[in-house]
Amino acid sequence: MRPTMWVATYEGFGTGRVIKYDVAGHTPDEKYLIADFGGPSWPWWRVLQVKYGISGEWTGKFGSADAALAFVSGA
Repeated sequence: MRPTMWVATYEGFGTGRVIKYDVAGHTPDEKYLIADFGGPSWPWWRVLQVKYGISGEWTGKFGSADAALAFVSGA
């Protein structure tokens, strides 16, 4: 997973809570995005598959980014 989006803080770039990751896919033309649609006290991580530049729909409701990654790994 590679972090690509953070909650803004005044401490500098990339210092806040990570809310989006990019994940390499199973093939060169496939990738996954994992994003937190919730908040700090109620995380709601979802997964989006992008294949050949076309995205599907956000799926899942995971309690952590690691749980969403485990789902992607089994996909």
